[in-house]
Amino acid sequence: MPEELERKLAAILAADIAGYSALMGANEEATVRDLKAHQAVVPPMISEHGGWVMDTASDGILASRQCTSHVYVIDAGSIVFSRELGGVRC
Repeated sequence: MPEELERKLAAILAADIAGYSALMGANEEATVRDLKAHQAVVPPMISEHGGWVMDTASDGILASRQCTSHVYVIDAGSIVFSRELGGVRC
């Protein structure tokens, strides 16, 4: 008989900057500066809430966090990103 797998509830965050290509076209220097500022804030914020960054690419980030409740996943993610990043669309 196959062993029973242990299931775990996890939140997966896949995010990027909306309109990044247009922003780069309009003002590359400011966009790179802003991207670096976000990259300095977001990974520590994810760690502070028990998560970890799985990968990054250009303006994108992939992160995960084990959870005990699907309600926590939705509420905590929206609240933290909105508060810390000044009204980011979730």
